Amino acid sequence: MLWRRESRPALALVTVGAIAMIALPAGTGAGATGQVSVLRGEQASYATRARGALLSLYALDSRLAQAKTQLASLRHQAAQVAREFSTTLRRTESLNTSPTFIAMLEDLVRT
Repeated sequence: MLWRRESRPALALVTVGAIAMIALPAGTGAGATGQVSVLRGEQASYATRARGALLSLYALDSRLAQAKTQLASLRHQAAQVAREFSTTLRRTESLNTSPTFIAMLEDLVRT
């Protein structure tokens, strides 16, 4: 799910960075025009990087959710295999100690 508790600090950081870049002083005077142009170019670059980081964050959040779902499924399967193993072990143990099984083994040994 998007907007999980883990995602919020990173989103806040990206948002604060974008706001800080927008709030840069524009500069005044004739010599500041070139500097303003450079700063605006940097601002656009940072905004693009911030959007990319946010999209990466969403993708990671989605992959994490998928991994958690797979882990839950694997845990369920492992528990089921453990139950089946336990049942098989109990059946085998009871078979090995049953008088009928022992008699069958004795008959096989004699022949």
